[in-house]
Amino acid sequence: MQRLLAGVLSRTMPALTAWLQHADAAYKFVAAEFAHLPKHMQMERLIEANVLLQIEGLATIPAVAKALARDELDIYGWVYRIENGEVRTFNLDSATFEPITDAPINAPRGVPTLQPRVSAETCDTDIESVR
Repeated sequence: MQRLLAGVLSRTMPALTAWLQHADAAYKFVAAEFAHLPKHMQMERLIEANVLLQIEGLATIPAVAKALARDELDIYGWVYRIENGEVRTFNLDSATFEPITDAPINAPRGVPTLQPRVSAETCDTDIESVR
């Protein structure tokens, strides 16, 4: 993700480059909405945006979409911070990633979508339920 954020993808590592292409939409979102933030905060937004876009992608798979429509499936979006072991989960009610210990055990129904919202206080990504 750091290489993607830096705009440096290597031709000598085609497998890595192909894998990072899945995060290209998240990169474009962050570049457009959060370019004014310091790089470490852009990286946080990139990781979070990528998780949410992957959830959106999963929700388009016919079997997943049917299970969501029947309320038979919950999709969780988690971000793992390797430097301290913290796991954050997306809370649809607050539209933020929160430490998993503070998040509700039962995920609210719905699939998040990216909607930019930049505020001086939080600089978080605003998420809106599509269901």
